[in-house]
Amino acid sequence: MDNNMNISITNPQPEVRGFEENYLTGTWLFLWSILIIVFVLIFIIRKDTSVSTSPMPIFLPNGVQTNLHQDKLYITNGTTGLVSVVDTKTDQLKTILPFC
Repeated sequence: MDNNMNISITNPQPEVRGFEENYLTGTWLFLWSILIIVFVLIFIIRKDTSVSTSPMPIFLPNGVQTNLHQDKLYITNGTTGLVSVVDTKTDQLKTILPFC
């Protein structure tokens, strides 16, 4: 009896993956979501910092600002465009001046 059998054992080739791999599963989904959140936060932070570049005085909500210099009280009304000067010693209105 002749038992002449040709048996060949080959090493399995590793599977080569191309662009067909799904990047929206598991670890890739987590990494993409973190990346998107970081970009959104950077966009929001950069947009907010460019609004005011220098310190500005705080104005009252009604547009009236008061300044005291020596014995004179200067009242600036941004709505009407007038500056009123009041003498603090006599509590009398001295002048009303328009400004631009």
